[in-house]
Amino acid sequence: MQFTIGASTVTIDFPDSKNFDAVARAFLADEHVKAAVKDHAASFHFRSWDRDGDVDQSTIDKIVGMALDESVERAVDYMIENDFDIDPSDYFHACEGVESTTKLISGFLDAFVADAGFEEGSAEEESFRETVLQHVIETVEEQITETDTSTPADFFKRGDEARIAFVQGYGSQGYLDDIHSEHVDVVCNSETVKPDRNLMLQFKLLNISPVAFVEYYKAERGQDLANPAFGDGVSEHHRRQLIENAQAWRFACDVFSGVDVSEAEIPDWLSYGDRAKKMADVVRSCRDLDRPSAVSLGSLEEILDNATYGGVGTWYGRVSAREIMQGQFEKGFVATGGVIGVHDFGNGSGHLLSLENPVLIDLRDGKLVGDARFSYNPERVYGFTRRALDTETLGTKLSDWVQYKAGIWRSATSSENGHYAEISFVQHGGSDERKLYSITVKNRENQESAIEPIQFYGKLDDAKATALADFLANVALPAAQASQTDPSGPRM
Repeated sequence: MQFTIGASTVTIDFPDSKNFDAVARAFLADEHVKAAVKDHAASFHFRSWDRDGDVDQSTIDKIVGMALDESVERAVDYMIENDFDIDPSDYFHACEGVESTTKLISGFLDAFVADAGFEEGSAEEESFRETVLQHVIETVEEQITETDTSTPADFFKRGDEARIAFVQGYGSQGYLDDIHSEHVDVVCNSETVKPDRNLMLQFKLLNISPVAFVEYYKAERGQDLANPAFGDGVSEHHRRQLIENAQAWRFACDVFSGVDVSEAEIPDWLSYGDRAKKMADVVRSCRDLDRPSAVSLGSLEEILDNATYGGVGTWYGRVSAREIMQGQFEKGFVATGGVIGVHDFGNGSGHLLSLENPVLIDLRDGKLVGDARFSYNPERVYGFTRRALDTETLGTKLSDWVQYKAGIWRSATSSENGHYAEISFVQHGGSDERKLYSITVKNRENQESAIEPIQFYGKLDDAKATALADFLANVALPAAQASQTDPSGPRM
């Protein structure tokens, strides 16, 4: 028999005209029919994740929080489980799909009825038409999902945003209690805060070195944190605490500056276990001259003086929920806007200031959390205006290096045997891209290894790659230095 479907004239022979299911399957197996049905399915422009209407902020926060705390995939599963997507069958019927599909295959239905000699209006004719139509509808509903180009991220519109916090060291360095800054007096301020790993995590987020802060505080306040002077009325206990703090400040400054700290004098609370080593590992990369500091030294002083119970290094801003669901915040980015400082998620205190320069959010060394994660989130504690949290984000290439002095770069993390590579610019080699560099290796105490420095002529990026892959990775720990890299940290 012959019939027309779409723009094609089709001829199909049906050996058994009484088995309507078999007839429907044979009909749909024809290549011309397949093409026409496929075009028909595409004409619905089905998008399962299109949203009609608004969604409340608590729902956005819940989904975003799930994506950040667990994974985007888990958040998508939650959305599917709770019917956030559009059912293709419901969409098909709402778009009068039955009527349009009946019209598409009417030529075949009429031709088959006439060829088979069904009595008009008979139960047999009605059964045939209904059986074939149902098979075609099922095929169309399956195929409209195949034409769907939408993703779960499309559920969120341009104005759907979520407030998120980045906590430096969270996850990579421990839980919040593990990275909370401490102090030696009733309240925490610039003079009483303990300069340990947790404080250096805050400095790292702000991209400020302990050397710069100690120098600033001495110039602006007349107080040398690394060498304090005491007047009358200072108790012996408090004097001892500040002397211990000064030892830790000197240690932090020496580590950052590259000074040999194998014989450094440090307080008992820093020498315990591997605390000094962990602190030194953070100090080495807390300032990168290739990026601006997120806030000024004066702003850092304000943060420390007003976060009176300590806290964790935190950036807080408002970002696109769609971008989070697209996985754009899985490695790292640069944020412009929002607020930054120290926040206590457990007790609801701290101090956050407007970001002054772009900040690097490195998710290798911290974690993003949504407002739903902790009850004392920054919004609940401080109540920011919408403008205060306006944020723009840009993807960035994360580096394993920091330029801690002009023309001197060090690897941000150590090798397995506790060594760091350093690259120093020596001289130009006749062009901007061809320069002479010196590559050296130091241990955690800033002692140069027994490995002879090498000279590298070429590009800085190539020097970095050589230092990590061909030099640092192959450096064995000399026996003479093994005793000098005690995991408990520098000796008293």
